[in-house]
Parts: sequence; C-alpha cells; structure tokens
Amino acid sequence: MTTAPTAAGTAASAMTLLEQMTDGLANNLANVNTPGFQSIVMQLQGGPPVNVSRASDAGVAGVGTLAGMPVGLWVAVDQRPGAVQLTGNPLDLALTGPGYFLVNSPTGPALTRDGAFRLDGAGQIVTARGDPVLGTNGPIVVPAGAKVIRVGEDGTVSADGAAVAQLRFAAPPDPTAMVPLGGGLYQSTAPIAPATTPPHVAQGSLEMSNASSIEGMVQLITILRAYQQLADAMKMDDTTKTLATQNVGQV
Repeated sequence: MTTAPTAAGTAASAMTLLEQMTDGLANNLANVNTPGFQSIVMQLQGGPPVNVSRASDAGVAGVGTLAGMPVGLWVAVDQRPGAVQLTGNPLDLALTGPGYFLVNSPTGPALTRDGAFRLDGAGQIVTARGDPVLGTNGPIVVPAGAKVIRVGEDGTVSADGAAVAQLRFAAPPDPTAMVPLGGGLYQSTAPIAPATTPPHVAQGSLEMSNASSIEGMVQLITILRAYQQLADAMKMDDTTKTLATQNVGQV
C-alpha cells in the first residue's frame, strides 16, 4: 500500500532542495573573483498541481488549482563568458567565443576557461593547481631556456619564434552534464567533443568569473525567505495537530 506524503514531509523535502540551492549560491558568491569560473544555475522543479475544493451545504465545489510543491532541482553550468581583463602576463590566456581549454586533471580530462597558466619545473604549461594543459599532441612542453613564449589567436604556441604545440580546444558540452571540480575546472559526464569552430585566444589576458555578487545576494535572500515560510508552515501544521489531539482527548 502506498502512503501519501504528509504536508510536513513535503515541506521538509522542499526545504532540503532550498538548502542545496543555498550551498550552490554560496559557492557562486565565493568565486566571483575566480578567473574562468562559471556560475551554477539552479531551478526548482515543481510537482503536479493540487486541486483545491471547498465543502458547503450544497456539496463540494472546486476553488482552483495551486502549483505543486518542489520535488527536484535542475542544475546546470552557466556557459556565458565573463569579462576579459588585460594582465600582460604571456601565460595568461583568455578565450573569445564558445569552447574550453582541455587539461589533464587527476580524475581525467577536464575543461576550463581559466587561462591563468604557468610553467612547471619540467617546462610544461600547467594550470594554477598544476594540471597539465593539453595540446593536440598531449601536454605542452616549452624548451628549456626559451625566452619568448607566444600564443597565437588560433592557439599555436611558439617559443623564441619556433612553433612547439597547438592548444587543444573542447566544444561546450550540455550544461547539465558539467560537474564542477573547483577552481574553475569542470568535468563532463558526456563525451568531450573537439571544438568544430575553435575559439580565439587572447594572450596576456584573463577571462573573469561570470558570477554576479548582486544577483547572487538577491537570489539568496529570496531562497531564505521561502525557507522561512516553509518552516513557519511546518510549525503551524505541528501546532494544529497538537491542538487536534488535545481536543480529541477531551471529548
């Protein structure tokens, strides 16, 4: 036999979803200054509508329909580009157009728009956390002693005038298939496809976060108000049941 969910149980489930949204928004706000960071977008998914009726001496009549309580959470990565900031650092690279740098993370190939790269001790171009940046032939290694590193708009990497590698670009995956790894790095649960139209590379620049602190705070306040309303509703429901139990006991 299937038991219908109670009003309190439904409200509690909705509150859990709001808590998850709060965590996501807090992460967005914490990364407003992280280069290449892309915000997490979340939307509540409502359940079936609820028909409201009213009983009277004439019988039961329909009053209207209420939207169903949230039953799930739709989560995606906002792939809109952030503002580009000039830095002058030759290993700072910004992308213009859709697409991602491909890097080799400890958990496999990963995507990023954070082009704050550097050279490690072996001459590899790596991310800020040390993940090798991938070219069409694997990790990119700059010859020892190279004085001038150039990266063309098409992603060609040159050292002292000689081409040494070609950056590898990935096409934007389904935004709902992107899993944040932290630090502006993402993995895709779907196969990573090469970019059919490669983005342009701007050397000496960084793409900044597309997270907005103002939008994030407004959304956070809205969620906290909804959470409080649900908490108040649960408290009222509990009070009503308590009074009903007491009244029955007095009959």
